[in-house]
Amino acid sequence: MTKNNKWTKIWFWTALISSWLTFELFFTSPFGLLLWIIVLIFLFIRKTNLKWYLISFSAWTVIPIFCFLVATTDYFTGQAKFREVGMPDKEFYNLDREYRVGNSTTGCIVLGFEAFTHLPNNVAVRLWTNLFGFQKGVYSGQYPDKLQTEKILEKVKQEVKFEKDSLNFKFDLDKITYRIQDTEHR
Repeated sequence: MTKNNKWTKIWFWTALISSWLTFELFFTSPFGLLLWIIVLIFLFIRKTNLKWYLISFSAWTVIPIFCFLVATTDYFTGQAKFREVGMPDKEFYNLDREYRVGNSTTGCIVLGFEAFTHLPNNVAVRLWTNLFGFQKGVYSGQYPDKLQTEKILEKVKQEVKFEKDSLNFKFDLDKITYRIQDTEHR
């Protein structure tokens, strides 16, 4: 084990601070990540314990772990969503067929941190769903795709008339009137 000399400590602090600053100044992130990797290699070569502090406290590891833990909490409280980028398409607000979670988007501007925030979130949702099943409170019944829906409707042969007012979709099915509020997605 070598002693931590002055330059080793300077490089350590430079890499640690730059890891956090690059998350604040997104356009510098490639340089900050590259610097962090170079300093980490340097610390491994020097055989100093500072490498473990750099790994433990830098934004490049803390933020993904934090996002994974937040998604884990969301899964176990029934609020998990897949995080995406881009404008929502017409199917965006439907549940994911396989995992039965909704989607959220950070918009169409990609900052470059999505691999450190969105990816850990989505990995956590997939992991916990694969281990424990659908999150609590989510619809778990039949969820047919478009082709399966057309086949079901063909068998039923019942026409359903939809009405839409300013806040609701309304339809009658089997002598029951259903109302679906449409206030969330305006």
